[in-house]
Amino acid sequence: MNGFPQLFQLCSHIAQGYIWRQIAHDLVTLHLLAMTKLSGGVCPIVVGEMLYQFTSCTLCVQFCETFTTNFSLHQFGVATKSGCATIIHSIGCTLDLHLDWVVFQPDMVNAFNLMLIGVVFQKLRVTNGDII
Repeated sequence: MNGFPQLFQLCSHIAQGYIWRQIAHDLVTLHLLAMTKLSGGVCPIVVGEMLYQFTSCTLCVQFCETFTTNFSLHQFGVATKSGCATIIHSIGCTLDLHLDWVVFQPDMVNAFNLMLIGVVFQKLRVTNGDII
């Protein structure tokens, strides 16, 4: 495999943080694409740099057991089978126990940090989790 040792060394440097600041900045830069939806409007798509994503995924696989051992009760994204389904069903069970509770999940432009969640809560007049 021609070039594999160099790729391995570059990914190792990325994982250990031994990359010049400007190169590291370029590696973590995300590219935003605006795709037109068939129904109208825009669907934002973010594409990350391949080497950084490859290194991140490799580290997640390498430390899968460590993540599971130390974080399994606190996160559902890495090394967690059916993590999204677990979250959805947990919310459903919680709402079944608390009939006076609601879940507010806005579909807004915050995916790209264009809206501050504090402003949303101010507009809703939410204090300490309770709507006024």
